[in-house]
Amino acid sequence: MKLSGILMMGLLVFAFTGLQDVRANEADEAFATGEKYYNGDGVTQDYAEAFKWFRKAANQGDAEAQFNIAGMYLNGKGVTQNYTEAKIWFLKAAEQGFQPARDAFQKISR
Repeated sequence: MKLSGILMMGLLVFAFTGLQDVRANEADEAFATGEKYYNGDGVTQDYAEAFKWFRKAANQGDAEAQFNIAGMYLNGKGVTQNYTEAKIWFLKAAEQGFQPARDAFQKISR
C-alpha cells in the first residue's frame, strides 16, 4: 500500500513535468510559426497572422513573444497601434527578466 502511494506520487510528478514540457514545446512552436509569418519565411508575410501565433506563445509565458506582441502594438503591425497595450506586454516580458523588454518599457514610460 505504501509503495503504491509512492508510485502514484511519482506518476503525478512525471505527468506534471511532462505537461510543462508539452506546454513549452507548444509555445516554442507557436513562436516559430509567428516568426515565419512576421518575416514571410516560407509563407506570405502576414503581420496579423504573426500576431495571432505570437499571442499564443505569449499567453503561455514566452517572454520573447510578449516582447514581439508589445512591439507590434507599438508600431501598429498586424493590430491597431496601442501604446497602453504595448506597455502592458513590455512589462510582462520585463518581469520575466527579458532585458530588451525592460529597456523598451523604460523608454516608452518616459
